[in-house]
Amino acid sequence: MNKFYKSSVLLVVLQNLSLGSNIQVEPQIQTSPRKLQLPRGDTAVFECQVAHLGDRHIVWRRGYDVLATERMVLSPDPRISVHVDRELFTLSIQNIGNQDRGEYVCQISTISGSSNLISVEHSLDILVAARVESVPESAYLTLQEDEDAVLECKVSGNPAPTVTWEKQGSSKVLLGSSCAGGSCVVIKHVQRSDSGVYMCTADNGVGSPHTATIFLTVQYQPQIRIESKQKPLDQGRARLECEILGEPRPTVAWYRDQTKLQASPYIKFQESGNTHVLLLSDPTTTSFGNYSCVAKNLLGDAREFIEVHGRPSSLMFSTDESKPTSPGPMLDEPGGFTDKRSNDK
Repeated sequence: MNKFYKSSVLLVVLQNLSLGSNIQVEPQIQTSPRKLQLPRGDTAVFECQVAHLGDRHIVWRRGYDVLATERMVLSPDPRISVHVDRELFTLSIQNIGNQDRGEYVCQISTISGSSNLISVEHSLDILVAARVESVPESAYLTLQEDEDAVLECKVSGNPAPTVTWEKQGSSKVLLGSSCAGGSCVVIKHVQRSDSGVYMCTADNGVGSPHTATIFLTVQYQPQIRIESKQKPLDQGRARLECEILGEPRPTVAWYRDQTKLQASPYIKFQESGNTHVLLLSDPTTTSFGNYSCVAKNLLGDAREFIEVHGRPSSLMFSTDESKPTSPGPMLDEPGGFTDKRSNDK
């Protein structure tokens, strides 16, 4: 290679370096898009790392609304602030809420004009702790036997909560299903045993799980159980008992034949839970007769009869082998049976 050729190559390189020193380098955004998920009340910080910004400016915007430049806040929202640390530009929003959910863009115009923009887009999602409310809000549901029960809870939260159902005091697994705005449990043909307290619990990992309670009442007509349909009057006293079930709780009255009984010195009423008691303490035989307890609620009534009698109870025989058995009176002894033929002699 001759000296002329080498000189020509060197000249070309020097000319290119001289021209390159007058070329403005395009800016580069070195921050990758981020998806922020933060709970309400936190501070959201968006970053924009820019190389070769030069005399150009960055703009922070949300949709078509310009929030700030790199050093100046343009939004009237006092929660917004900006900060610059060399090539790192940040936009901060304090005390975030649901209204702040959305996309935030860091944008720069290139030297080619406003039609050529480079940008990075961040997104903000607000995490909301799970909340659950019973439907209806009163939390009380009343049905009659054989009707279908729909237990419903209205659920909210972000991300969408998981809902579980349980009945207080029961290990039975309840399977919920999605319904309008929440979760439901359907119980077909409810029975009185389905009455109780039901709880739906929502949890999405944000904060603590939240529980709502529903009180289910199954109504049914009165039912009466008695120990015996007959009671002896023992020394003028008798105790008659009726165990009475029903929902709503039945009213109870006692009758003798067709006459409703009222409390008196000889007639007393007692009540303990579902057991209703009639106490008779008449020393005369006028307490003999047919008594009945009558239970009524809005679904119907029931009646059971108990006879109070004076018949002796079953006899119990016992023998005492330690005592000799008396042979009984002789025929010719006083108090015994006499032979009429001897009296005729």
